[in-house]
Amino acid sequence: MPNERIAVLCDMHLIPDTASSQYVYLLRAVERMRRDGVDRVITLGDLTACGELEAWDLYLDAVQGLAHCEVIGNSDVRDPATADTLLARTATVETRVGERCVIGLSTPDGVISDADFARLEAARDGDVILLHYYLDALKAASRARLHEVLAQKQLLVLHGHAHRDFDYVQGRSHVMGFRGLDPDKASGGYPCMVYLTLGDEVTREEICFAPLRESIASVRAHLGVSCVRLHEDVAYALEHEIGFIELRCDKKEWSYDPTLTPLIEAWRTRTNGFLSVHMPNLKWADGQVVGGERWQEVLEYALLLRADHLTIHPPRRTSRLDVLENKVCFDALLAHYVEAVRRLPDTTTVGIENLHWDKGEAIDESRPFAIVPEEQLLWVDAINQALAKPGRVGCLLDTGHARNNGALAKRYPLSRWYAAIGSRAVAYHVHQSVKQADGDLKNHKPIEDWLGSMISYCGFFDAWERGILRHAPIFLEVKGWKNHEISLQAIDRLLV
Repeated sequence: MPNERIAVLCDMHLIPDTASSQYVYLLRAVERMRRDGVDRVITLGDLTACGELEAWDLYLDAVQGLAHCEVIGNSDVRDPATADTLLARTATVETRVGERCVIGLSTPDGVISDADFARLEAARDGDVILLHYYLDALKAASRARLHEVLAQKQLLVLHGHAHRDFDYVQGRSHVMGFRGLDPDKASGGYPCMVYLTLGDEVTREEICFAPLRESIASVRAHLGVSCVRLHEDVAYALEHEIGFIELRCDKKEWSYDPTLTPLIEAWRTRTNGFLSVHMPNLKWADGQVVGGERWQEVLEYALLLRADHLTIHPPRRTSRLDVLENKVCFDALLAHYVEAVRRLPDTTTVGIENLHWDKGEAIDESRPFAIVPEEQLLWVDAINQALAKPGRVGCLLDTGHARNNGALAKRYPLSRWYAAIGSRAVAYHVHQSVKQADGDLKNHKPIEDWLGSMISYCGFFDAWERGILRHAPIFLEVKGWKNHEISLQAIDRLLV
């Protein structure tokens, strides 16, 4: 059997933005394919972030002139307005690579249709089966029936969806899965495509795309810690000469403690470091601002410590309707923010942080405000306008909040946040989101691997490298020095 080399892509999650890391990585992959002279490009679904036809067309333009075929993924059918169009484009994928027939199945809902099973059952040993969902993610009936086919035939099954790698035998068949090309989601390694050489034997070669080592080193140089257990965490920063710290004064248990001041001054003397104070939450309830007294107490503390930066949450648990339609609410909250900034020295930066959707909250107009980029920017612009200083206040971008944002995370993936907020960022919070047994994501976990699992920071490194993200302090918003150490050691491993 003559050798044929195919390039396998999956889970790119393209958005209609040529500056996005996803598109840049696609161009890098296509450039490499053209140089290496691959015979065919196969894409295993989730080509788009949310079914955007413009994003699909960016892909088609990129691979123009190359033989290519695609199967549909679940993210490609998220938008009802475009789902039928994209399903039609991938309805019956069937082609040949050498002597092998390549059969594409449509599995955006985890179900293999009877018509696709008929095509599977007509396949011959050696043929290649393409699907998006990995086997264990298929609905039970489809999974069981597919296992029966794979027990009878010697097929090569290729899939995406998991954002991690697989290579195993199921029945008589060989199953391969791929972590994909999305620098925000590929888990366990740098984003990659895979070359498969299909001859008498099948060989697999990863083609990885990594940001420059210097870019990761620059992120590391801006990396500091969030201090929740104040004495313990500041002492850790002092011992390890960490140059950026943020005091979490928003916690319920916080109270002014004069014994912390000498420790902070010792840290400052040793590191000449950058000190941020995280302000407590304000909210709107029963026709008034709640939390103002505590807000003023922490502001006085920040002034006493000569803070270099203030992190401000937009009003928690305050609905989008209240902010946008209740002028009394908006003006009262704005007054607190403006007064705080006016009292700060001009050298002190201020970052308005993006919030996230919580389980059980509405997703309609009654949902909380400032959980999508334009809402975060609305607060920033309103404060700057009131101060008559356009650049006085910027954004604090919290990557975990952006990722753990319910259904909104699908329409606003990290790449969209980087593009919308990055040039106006004055600081960042980074942490890992971890999937719980009930499927929910939990924030503020240590980053044991900066290349996964729920958030890969490869996209962050890339956006930093290309100037999409402004270079500014980055705070590890995890709890306790041990989790700081885990996260710092993990990024150091990328630099070895």
